Formats: sequence, structure tokens, C-alpha cells
Amino acid sequence: IAKSEPPTVEEYEKFFGDTLATAEKIIHISMAKDASQGYARACKAAQGFGHVTVVNSGHLSNGMGILVLHAVQLVLDGMTDVDEIVADLKRYRKRISTSFIVAHSDNLYRGGRMNKTVYQLTELLNVHPVLVMKKNGIHAGDLLMSDVEKAYIRYIRKKLKGKKNIDTRRLFIVHA
Repeated sequence: IAKSEPPTVEEYEKFFGDTLATAEKIIHISMAKDASQGYARACKAAQGFGHVTVVNSGHLSNGMGILVLHAVQLVLDGMTDVDEIVADLKRYRKRISTSFIVAHSDNLYRGGRMNKTVYQLTELLNVHPVLVMKKNGIHAGDLLMSDVEKAYIRYIRKKLKGKKNIDTRRLFIVHA
């Protein structure tokens, strides 16, 4: 089982200190606070600095990346006030959708995110869970029944339904 670990408080402190040698202010955008210890550690490290603001993205890596790109665009457009940028980011993060389809439930089971009975049922019935980020955590969103390829197609069609509301300037589709 692969596991990821956010930087330690000390590593964040070094990063913030090194970055402040060339920057006046830092806005650090973190992974969803309930998905990782990164947000808490970054906040603790930021306490020792006057010009570091930590923002909870409310998302995992892809959603967090979209929020970072939006922040960069705000600065390129001339926004310099940290409080204004942070307020805009908090509004914008609600427009980001982070979800993923699980091809095989064994990873969720081995990682302790699914009990044995549910795991066995998903495998027996060829069910593929869809997980979504809501309120800073990962939650069950949908169940798609079929072979993996058909489930992927159904998932993508559902996500792109009503595409007139989708900002296609920033769209990440990742396969891992």
C-alpha cells in the first residue's frame, strides 16, 4: 500500500523561511484539512511568520491545483491584497468539483476505507464506487455497476453533463 505524508512542521518552517528570503508574502494553499495533516502542520509552521497565510483548499491534489492556478491568475491580473485574494479563493473553491471513480475496491479495503462485507459486495456485483470531496473530506458519491471501461465512460458523461456550466479553461482528468 502506498501512503503519502505531508511535510513536517519543521519542513514547512524551512520552506516558508527560504521563500520569504525572496518573497514579501506567502499564500500557501493546502490540501483539504480532513484529508491530510498538511493543513494543520502548515498552520502551525506559519504561526512563526508574520507574512504567511495558509488556505484550506477543501480539495485533493487536482482541485488544489486548480485553486493554485486561480490564485496565480488573480495576482497576474493585479490583485495584491492578501485578504482579497484569500476571500476570492474561498468563494472560488466552491465551484471546483473533485471526485474520482474507483476501478477496484481492493485498494479501499486494504487501506481501511471500506469494510470487508462492502468490499466483497462491490467485487461480486462489479460495482465501482465514486468518491467525492465534500466539506473537506472524502465521501461516497455514487455507485456504478458494469465493467470498468463502461463505468469510466458513464462517470465521465455524468461529470460533464450540463457542460455549459463547466469552466473548460481548467480541467484536470487524471488516470492513476
